[in-house]
Amino acid sequence: MPRCRKPVLCWLVALLLVAALFGCEESELGGGVVLSPDLFEPPETVDPGVLRATFDSVWAKVNDSYAHIDKAPVSWEQMRDTYRPRIDAISSTDSFRGLLLEMLGELADENIALIDSAGELHPAFTREPDVNWREPEWFNSMDEFQWSDRGDWGIASEETFGYLFFRKFNPATFDRGEFDAVLDTLRNKQGILIDVRMNGHPVRPLTYPAVTATGDLILSSDVIRRFLNNRQDLLFPRARAGTFYEEELPDTLSLNPRGTWQFDQRVAVLTGEGTSNAGELFAAAMGVLENVTVLGDHTAGSVGVTEQFPIGGGWSVTFPVVTFDRIDESAIQGAGLDPDVELPWSSTSFANGTDGVLLDALNWLSGQSGPE
Repeated sequence: MPRCRKPVLCWLVALLLVAALFGCEESELGGGVVLSPDLFEPPETVDPGVLRATFDSVWAKVNDSYAHIDKAPVSWEQMRDTYRPRIDAISSTDSFRGLLLEMLGELADENIALIDSAGELHPAFTREPDVNWREPEWFNSMDEFQWSDRGDWGIASEETFGYLFFRKFNPATFDRGEFDAVLDTLRNKQGILIDVRMNGHPVRPLTYPAVTATGDLILSSDVIRRFLNNRQDLLFPRARAGTFYEEELPDTLSLNPRGTWQFDQRVAVLTGEGTSNAGELFAAAMGVLENVTVLGDHTAGSVGVTEQFPIGGGWSVTFPVVTFDRIDESAIQGAGLDPDVELPWSSTSFANGTDGVLLDALNWLSGQSGPE
């Protein structure tokens, strides 16, 4: 009997024959072992030259278009000098992407991420805010009111005041007619509390294509307009000098009223450290109005309209290309919004199973009813 000259290959063939004889499905062998189609393929190899070119491309894109580069906590040029030499020690694309995320994370911006070929986000930086909102306790408190959950937003009402909450602002799913009908039911209320403590979503919702599609550069414009009595300057959009984005931006984000009537009674916007991006811009814009008070806790200080840039292999990098300052030109990014009225809170605010922050806000509004 001739000897097999390639023992490993012969072993593999014999193993597969045994699997076939015993009717193993999908290449499954005894003991739950499954032969993956790529089990015997060589590991993914990397070309250092390609990695350096990709690294340089990512660094340059951020350097040229990142809206917050001038206020970054690190020198971006120093980051290139620090991280680029480490490419020589990289042996896989996964470790290379890890290197990119580590470098991008130095910018301390939760709106920066890599996006893989399946569309999954890989954030470069995450924060752990001390949030003055707890969903279970909030639900318990809401059950004390007559309320309606519309998905991204909802309404509650009692005899004197109305309550609106916005989990997110999404023009693609927001029904303006439905919102107007709901607002009509609050027309004769002495005030409205608008809760955006839970409105903080990094990277995805606040994208350049999404905001330009609104024609207003702000996702909450259909809501804000119902509280304006005349055209109002609300925010200053900003982009890197000399970029396409700067050329496309108006000097000031201004909105006109809409609807047959406007709500001009007392309005309070309830914020917290969980309020970022679209929610934070909403609070900053509404805070310009004379009859609006921002109350609660300090906001996240994280605003950025993101754009996505391909970097090869089906992956892309995304980061803010447009940001906004307040109408007095003070920064929101990295600074956040201080409330006009602070509502102190602690873990005991939720100790009895209810949302103590919400109740404090409603009590404040009841004591401040009517326009100033």
